[in-house]
Amino acid sequence: MRKKIYIGLCAFAVFFLSVSTLKAATHTYDWFWFLYEKDLSGVYPSTMITPFYLNSKKGTVEYTASLPPFIFSKYVSGYSLSRSWLLGLVGDVDYMHQGKFEDYDFGLVPFCLYGSAQGGKGKYLFIWPVGGTFKGKLTMDYISPWIFPGLALVYIFPPTSFYSLLMMLPVYVAASIVPVYTSYGRADYEAHAILWPLIQWGKSNTTDEFRFLPFYSHNTKKDYYDNKTYGLFVSYGKTFLPKGREEDTLMVFPLLARRWSNDGISGGSSLLWPFFSWGYSRKQGNFELNFPWPFFIYQKSQNPNIHKVVVFPFYGKLQYGKDTMTFISPLYISLRRDSDTFKSDDLIMAFIIWHFTRDYRKSPSPYYGTKWSYFKIWPFFRYETNDSGDVHFNALSILPFRDPAGYEKIYDPLWSLMEYHRDGDMQRFGLFMRTYYQCWNTSSFSVKVPLLVSYDSNMGKISRLTFLCSMFGYEKDMKGSYLRFFWYPARIGEGDASLADVKETETDDLCARDDFYRPEMDGQYRYISFSQAVY
Repeated sequence: MRKKIYIGLCAFAVFFLSVSTLKAATHTYDWFWFLYEKDLSGVYPSTMITPFYLNSKKGTVEYTASLPPFIFSKYVSGYSLSRSWLLGLVGDVDYMHQGKFEDYDFGLVPFCLYGSAQGGKGKYLFIWPVGGTFKGKLTMDYISPWIFPGLALVYIFPPTSFYSLLMMLPVYVAASIVPVYTSYGRADYEAHAILWPLIQWGKSNTTDEFRFLPFYSHNTKKDYYDNKTYGLFVSYGKTFLPKGREEDTLMVFPLLARRWSNDGISGGSSLLWPFFSWGYSRKQGNFELNFPWPFFIYQKSQNPNIHKVVVFPFYGKLQYGKDTMTFISPLYISLRRDSDTFKSDDLIMAFIIWHFTRDYRKSPSPYYGTKWSYFKIWPFFRYETNDSGDVHFNALSILPFRDPAGYEKIYDPLWSLMEYHRDGDMQRFGLFMRTYYQCWNTSSFSVKVPLLVSYDSNMGKISRLTFLCSMFGYEKDMKGSYLRFFWYPARIGEGDASLADVKETETDDLCARDDFYRPEMDGQYRYISFSQAVY
């Protein structure tokens, strides 16, 4: 046992000594095997310890993570801070509103929700299964559910056998998520419910709602609609449209439904809803047919411009304005978007081949340039390039989605067989989880084989050549030239001022540029945890 401890301590000491001698020979990029990387050269300046830590900056946005999304992730911008733990089940958001007051939300889903804001108006607390209040969620100003009796029922009516447990389980689950009493509101609207959604009533200056399922419900909004439901099967509604137009709807669920307007401009019918239906609107130039839904769908509309043809699962084409989606069986999907900012064309084949292109019409993106292309054969490789000359290639590419500033950056080194990157003047090439890795630009060159050899040169002059965890070798920095013998540095000459280490202010200045990153420019979508969506 002592021998194992001694060997472990020696191994740690060797590892620490080798890592402690690393220096950023290129001034903007440094690494150790697949375990460590510090990159100040790209659009996303970052520091990473794979896969346990990542800090990446994108303009005014900073992303920090550890084994995301399983352990921890954090986003910081000029106006907010959001954190997420354990697949988003735990998280908080600290947000600064334009009115310069702070709004804080915390959640341990589904057990606890807490929030506070300056002035006390946004303060709330919800604890399951007792209840409480949470504010600003689900489009409501406040929601106050009280008493979830599921756990109490387990003790009052415990299952006596496995069969009885199976019979009672749906009751236990329903009683655990349905509150006995709930109140909620928005603006001047206030509503109350008992065993929501079974019994509910609410009212405002313009609306009046009542529901007692499964027997009767009546919902009205002045000058908008008047809907009634009898039992679970019959409903009748009236919609009030501009210029005195009215539209009536009668449904006997699920047998038939009929909709008609008092002027004959619009109408529709359904049999065994939603499987067979048709409708039209002469005002919008719209005609729609489902026969049967979802296997055959047809729609043609002039205002808005919509064209939809679906013969599921063989073929489908959906056009809305200038945006189009086409699929031929689940094996071929084409997505085209044409906006004022950019034009994109995405192709997915069998969810194995992915090909994306993007052309910017106004200001170029700092990452995508003016023209950008992405090609991936999952899980073998991914390749992307832009018209600025930037290139990124990885083999393998295991993740089934794209996120170069987060998940790909922290996880790709774990299974990288070969990779090549070019960001501006900086180029990098690696093999077998970066067991061999080199980095170079017009003025510097660096190569590392972990624990064996490290070589750096700057302006054609050698600045480092070391062997065996930097135990032996030659180094030169701004203070002097050294020979290493069993890690001891013996000075043998003068230094070179051009080899000064990069300053942290270079990163801060780079990230302070207002035009460095604009999410609205590139339309890139990121993973959003459940806590971020709720809080």
